Amino acid sequence: MPRFAILAFLLIPFHAMGAEPDCDAPHTTIEMNRCASLELERAEMKMQQYLSASREKHEEDIETVTALAAAQAAWETYKVRHCQAIHTLWRDGTIRGVMALGCSIKLTHERAHELWLQYLADDPAQTEPEK
Repeated sequence: MPRFAILAFLLIPFHAMGAEPDCDAPHTTIEMNRCASLELERAEMKMQQYLSASREKHEEDIETVTALAAAQAAWETYKVRHCQAIHTLWRDGTIRGVMALGCSIKLTHERAHELWLQYLADDPAQTEPEK
């Protein structure tokens, strides 16, 4: 299954709906899925910003940049497969989409933090910038 097939499948009905749900109090499974999709988009943007900044900061060190690219590709594969397994675990319920999205959100936040901590922070005790 392609990398973002689950996410793409979940987003199809939302673009047609038009109005954004109240993510402070979603009432339906569709609204919960849409809100989780929006949160995942924000998490992925942050992770991509940290990834780009990491590449730029270490651009002189080709070995590090190459290793970072390989690690990111492996992480992407892990995230997709792990969250597909969560989707499968919940396959009999309408909550399966939000559970898989929640998995992706959690792992993406963790990856963003790890990129920041390992490649961008000058001091490991330094606090990560606000989300």
